[in-house]
Amino acid sequence: MAKVAKMHELPVVFSAADQGPIGPIGPIMPEITEIFPDAPIIYRTKINSWHDPNFRAAIEATGRKQIIIAGIDASFCQGLPAKSMVADGYEVWSCIDCSGNISPITQATTIANLTQAGVRCSNWVAGFTPMGSVGHY
Repeated sequence: MAKVAKMHELPVVFSAADQGPIGPIGPIMPEITEIFPDAPIIYRTKINSWHDPNFRAAIEATGRKQIIIAGIDASFCQGLPAKSMVADGYEVWSCIDCSGNISPITQATTIANLTQAGVRCSNWVAGFTPMGSVGHY
């Protein structure tokens, strides 16, 4: 997904817990940040990254209204901001296969929950052709 985003020159914004690389989740995967060395990393202070003013400002600065989102956990890390962004008028594509989940049933309920909230759930190959998108990893 990261390589496709790079190929299409999509703007990328990273977010991580405010403890940064020393926090419980650790650093953002270097295999991804090496592809986007200039992408901002927002060390957020809110559980829902969309509620962090620095993250929101970074997304708004891209000028894009279509968002592709992935996270460590589909239901939490990317699910919370995805639903919030949809509520604020964004078209959000959730990359399910680029995000983890704790069990198959959790993943199934996450997809249902996100879809009911207006998030478009797909995988990195099938769903990410909108050229006006911004990636959030």
